[in-house]
Amino acid sequence: MRRVTYTTTEIIQVQTPQTLSDPIKPQSNGGDICADNNIWVSHFILCNQPSRNIVVNFKDTNFVWQKLKTGSNPTSLNCPNVNDSVWDDVHSNRTFVANTQGHFRLKVSNSEGCNTNFYFDVFTNSLNGRILDYGDVTNYQQGYVLVQMATAGITYKYILKDAFGNVVNQNGQPFVNTTLLEYRVPITAPGTYTIEVTSPALPDSCKLVLTQEIKNNYS
Repeated sequence: MRRVTYTTTEIIQVQTPQTLSDPIKPQSNGGDICADNNIWVSHFILCNQPSRNIVVNFKDTNFVWQKLKTGSNPTSLNCPNVNDSVWDDVHSNRTFVANTQGHFRLKVSNSEGCNTNFYFDVFTNSLNGRILDYGDVTNYQQGYVLVQMATAGITYKYILKDAFGNVVNQNGQPFVNTTLLEYRVPITAPGTYTIEVTSPALPDSCKLVLTQEIKNNYS
């Protein structure tokens, strides 16, 4: 009778804080990369949601949720402040309840002193964006408003309205959907305009409203 021997091999993959994938990013609405240091910042957009739970399932790993101190600010749009002295500990539970607008991070470390940080921002009332640039109507070109949104990875819907609240078509369309972080709203006549930005992925109440005057700059 022939004896058969079976051998099994157990492979244990050990991850250090530096090799961990971001556990927050898949749970977020999107985010963006800081152009200065390539750090990803996740965004949670609550609008009419009272809160969102962010959950991590680390084993044998030290971690703490932190909030940026009052009076401290990110270095620029989507660029977190990486100075450890400006962060306050919140708690070390596996679940973080996001219900307050602000800048946060998850600090992960091990017994060897290795650590890494995962950053995220929480927005409670609206989308986050700004007017980056604008141009008046001239003899040679139409006017425009260049809008920059903060969160990548979602679709934005742009509606342009005149001073009376009437929808103004953009290149023949009553609205424009785009996934671009920067969108140039075309304007053909001088006046004061309102730009409403929403997202099909979010409740209609989640809206950014911007206003800009475009002048007649004919020579």
